Amino acid sequence: MWWLGDIVGGWRTIRRRPAAYLNMSLVLGLGIGLATTVFCLADSFLRPLPYPRPTELAVLSIDVGPLAAFGPYPDGPPLGMLEGRGDLFAGVAGYRRASAVRFVQATGTVSVRVAQVTQNFFAILGVRSPWPADQQRLGAGAIPMCLTADGARRVFGTPPAVGTRLLRHGGGVVEIVGVLPPSFIFPSDAPAFPIEGLIPAAVGSGPSSWDERSMAVVGWTLLARMRERVSPAMVQAALSTPTTPYDHVSVSAKSLTSYMTRLGRRLAVGALVAAALLYVLCLANFVNLLLARTIYRGSELAIRTVLGAGRSQLVRLVSVEVVVVVVGAVALGLGIAAWALAASRGAAPAEYLALGQPRLTIRALLVAFGLGLGTLLVGVMAANWLCAHVPKVVVTSGGTLHAGRVRWMRRVMSAAQSATGIILLLGASVLARSYVNLVTQRTGLSGDTVVATASYPDEHSGAVFQADIDRTLDRLRHLPGITAAAAVQGSLVNRTILASVALVRGQAVRVESRAVTPDYFAVVGSRVVAGRGFVSQDGADAALVNETFAQRFFPGGNTVGQPIAASGGLQIVGVVSDMFDVALDRRPEPTVFQRLDNPGGCRPDCNRIHYVLRTARRRPDVSLSAATAIASVKRDAAVVEVTEIRERLLSSVRERAFATLALFSFAATGITVCLSGLVGIVVFVVSRRTSEIAIRMAVGAGSFGVLRAVAGETVLSLAVGIAGGLLVGGWMLTGLARLSYGIRPDDLGTILAATAGMMCAGMIAVLVPARRALRLSPSLALRVE
Repeated sequence: MWWLGDIVGGWRTIRRRPAAYLNMSLVLGLGIGLATTVFCLADSFLRPLPYPRPTELAVLSIDVGPLAAFGPYPDGPPLGMLEGRGDLFAGVAGYRRASAVRFVQATGTVSVRVAQVTQNFFAILGVRSPWPADQQRLGAGAIPMCLTADGARRVFGTPPAVGTRLLRHGGGVVEIVGVLPPSFIFPSDAPAFPIEGLIPAAVGSGPSSWDERSMAVVGWTLLARMRERVSPAMVQAALSTPTTPYDHVSVSAKSLTSYMTRLGRRLAVGALVAAALLYVLCLANFVNLLLARTIYRGSELAIRTVLGAGRSQLVRLVSVEVVVVVVGAVALGLGIAAWALAASRGAAPAEYLALGQPRLTIRALLVAFGLGLGTLLVGVMAANWLCAHVPKVVVTSGGTLHAGRVRWMRRVMSAAQSATGIILLLGASVLARSYVNLVTQRTGLSGDTVVATASYPDEHSGAVFQADIDRTLDRLRHLPGITAAAAVQGSLVNRTILASVALVRGQAVRVESRAVTPDYFAVVGSRVVAGRGFVSQDGADAALVNETFAQRFFPGGNTVGQPIAASGGLQIVGVVSDMFDVALDRRPEPTVFQRLDNPGGCRPDCNRIHYVLRTARRRPDVSLSAATAIASVKRDAAVVEVTEIRERLLSSVRERAFATLALFSFAATGITVCLSGLVGIVVFVVSRRTSEIAIRMAVGAGSFGVLRAVAGETVLSLAVGIAGGLLVGGWMLTGLARLSYGIRPDDLGTILAATAGMMCAGMIAVLVPARRALRLSPSLALRVE
């Protein structure tokens, strides 16, 4: 029962100084908890996709080339060619994002984001198909639809029963044939626009019934299950040679894993690196505190050695305390992880939740316990080393506890903490400066302008559509608090981009397109920099372009009056300033503006209209009144969002903001841990060298000499750690290139500022407790011990 005595002895030691051991548990628990939280967020991007044999799945992209929009279009679909490549594929399926579909219910109108999928869509993924075997039982005109688990919960509250029929606006009946399990993940690369329902693209037919134009223009995404031992690179090479009559068609392939995780994988790896650094920092702090605590008990350990206690007995005694600290840290870390995950569900961008909600899984628990076990092993190894040296130092040195090996270990731990702290601070500084650059740049848009986005039924087009837009604008202009209103069809601070092909100087180029009302630019705060804006006399051939268009295609400055071919023959009548109307972190692309009310101006493949509202200085909240006015004109119009442009701009970089906040939190926590460790070392040195300091002061030592004696070692460790951290951090900063904006990751000014901040904070942490040595009374200090 020797172990019982060790447990009792260790517990008595902890009870004598609970604050010291509680501090150790808190530091370790913070590192384990944050590392576990990050692993839960990143795990879905690192593990295989939840499909059978996911490495066999690939995404095929079809590009018909820009000239295809202007010349004769060859007959015959390329999908027949792809399906016929049995040497490459076991099957090819596809899906297309459809616009929101509206259904009539007793409680009102509901809107569901639906994707059209091929009949073999689920078979290619290896998932059980929800489609009924007998399509005839659905009845005449009924279309089967299955819901995702999130879609059923959002739209209906509780999943509707199988067989429920919904009346669609504009006619038609849809029957619910099933609800997909929560584990099902739609193979999309746009998590910000989750799919809520799936319907078959063509009942009773496969993808070979599609033609090239529908795929290239409307936007089909093709999924292929590759044969065994076939890779996306092999598919790319095999399909890279054009085949007559499809010389204009190019096919590219990439793995479904990279397609779905491209937005979050790099961020996940970066977050894991930051979490690992923070854990190492907390571990170094723990070893330092354990070192100081064991040395503080040096006399006790020496007496036990003199009385006959062996090294193994001393190690067991210290290890009991280590076990208690680590168990408490793991429990605290799991609590921190559970709280942080609950908070992240509402704050994390959709890119981080694309492959499922983060939660404490078995894998996460194993990570937490693994970190605890690693900490325990390090603590026991440190205890073994200390118990082998501390008693000898006390016995042979007359109580002087500053032998070379002990000092060396303390310096290494202090330098490791400082290096980790500066690495985290460098990353946080780069992201913080990037985010500041984003939110302070000139966007070309008035931030306080209100935008109301309305989604209309797909069949709503032509003159009737334009009449509804005109009547809606007229009603909006007469609302209290609104001084002007305009409309735009296209991307106004969202990632739905309308693109087209234009002939500029005989060259086919891809450009973005917008359809606007004539007063749009005045309402959003943009200006005409050359030529003029739209006037009432303009016909369908009048167009405006932005500055990027003019600089790229007409660098000589003679843009006004130039002809271009896009949606018919156009003539440029003016150039407007660039606007960040897609996202804050996306530079403006060449853009062509046409009048919304002219034939050819309104795009038939986009059913969203943004109503831009200029409000009075002391304006009331116009959200409800604007939504009511839009719905009063067209009952089928669904008001998606009513927000200020400023809010949309900030939400467009929510991913960057979350990454910046996370890394900044890591850096703040890490620096706090680092500085607390430095403070603890200086306090320990002062407490253990009180007699020496008193003698120095009694014989006339100056303040600088005393400070150098107590803090010189720690300052040197701080400087060495910062230098080492800069060497490692400079290499690691290259991984932040994707998230940096308006600044290079290796920007010298940022590195110098972070270094100066870390050095100043470290010096304050060292010198403030060191001042205690200067206030010691020699007569009082000489009576210590």
